[in-house]
Amino acid sequence: MQTLSQVVFHRLDDESYMFERQPQLLHRLQVLLGGRAAEQVIYGRDTSRASVNYLADASWLARKIITIWNLENPMVIHGEPPPWRKRNKFVGPRLDFDGSLYDDYGLIEPPVNFNLDDEVAKRTEELMSDMYGTTVALLRRHHAALLKTVKVLLNQKEISGEEIDFILNSYPPHTPTSRILEEKDPGSLPFFKQEQESQELEYSLLTP
Repeated sequence: MQTLSQVVFHRLDDESYMFERQPQLLHRLQVLLGGRAAEQVIYGRDTSRASVNYLADASWLARKIITIWNLENPMVIHGEPPPWRKRNKFVGPRLDFDGSLYDDYGLIEPPVNFNLDDEVAKRTEELMSDMYGTTVALLRRHHAALLKTVKVLLNQKEISGEEIDFILNSYPPHTPTSRILEEKDPGSLPFFKQEQESQELEYSLLTP
């Protein structure tokens, strides 16, 4: 059986991409790790290769946070080129952040201290490990919502942000996954459609 994991970004306003700060970048790192983390939560260690591309982006983002942007203490004052040549592929509107992920701004120098290179590699691994652990823990708390989202996505082939919010509200943290498995049609969202129709009716009544 082939498993699929695809990272979906929530589009923010343009300013958020022009002035992303450390918390936003760490959150983006978690998003890039989310595909593999979700596979681990659902399938255990039997993960697929579908999430590998995102892991490459995540590892470079972590190194860039530490070296080029110097957002983690202590500062290293050490830029480096990307470890591989990679072109981003975009689905939907292009985001400035994703377009510049592999831009080093020319702030690169050849290695002058191999001990520093080893330290950067170690700190990158630690940052990746910490963010991955945080992401897995978050998804484990929302295991039922994650499972429901996967089943709805497989059934509908697409899912909206409103539907994801509805699922998160309907299946709060630590909801047993047996609740999903006991549903007659776990791949559908009948109550979401009813709620949406009710809101549309209410809006039409309020509109002159």
